[in-house]
Amino acid sequence: RSYEDFVLSCEDFAPPRPSFEAAMLARLLLAMLAPALVLRHSRARVRMIRNIDSMECLIIDAPMCADVARLSAEALDDGAGVAIADWRCGCEQLAAALREQGPAERVLTFGRACSFTRARQQLLVRPDGFGGSDGFGSKPRECERVPLPARCVVLTDERASCVEAMESGMRSVAVAQLGWSSAQVRFIDAAADVLLDELAGTCASDLSTPGAFWLNPPLP
Repeated sequence: RSYEDFVLSCEDFAPPRPSFEAAMLARLLLAMLAPALVLRHSRARVRMIRNIDSMECLIIDAPMCADVARLSAEALDDGAGVAIADWRCGCEQLAAALREQGPAERVLTFGRACSFTRARQQLLVRPDGFGGSDGFGSKPRECERVPLPARCVVLTDERASCVEAMESGMRSVAVAQLGWSSAQVRFIDAAADVLLDELAGTCASDLSTPGAFWLNPPLP
């Protein structure tokens, strides 16, 4: 028998190829069975498209770690204010380190009785002027003022904080914690603007500018 006859005989016993509808149904079932494996926004896709505004205030209501400290220091260097929830373990140490880095007046801690809005109103920033999409002819820095809600980012692992951020006109970045069930992931993902599996590799500039990314978030 020739090679062509052998191939043709094998094709007679090949299983039928699934239809397009069957393939789509299989993918849907897989996503339903493993929701924890499909985060709405992965760490690699959190970077925003730069726009005319930048982050003016970073509100931290998340477990203290090296990446949180790094993001806070970067935000402070970029001219943003940093507000830290005082019920989080290690908040005073982080606040002291940031105040030493300076300027100290752009760093504060707030308690549970203080809302995100009140915390924002206790900070003063002086944003850089914007000079167009290509950065030509930059304007002078703005006068000192309270950070705008739309330019505030809440970093948290709590759904309630995501909801408060949304009600306050702010953006929320949730960070999934190890050991979370798929139900916990879905619960916070429904309220957060962005859900990350970790903060490693994310910098403060990634959390800036609610431009095309926030208006048209990428799908998995």
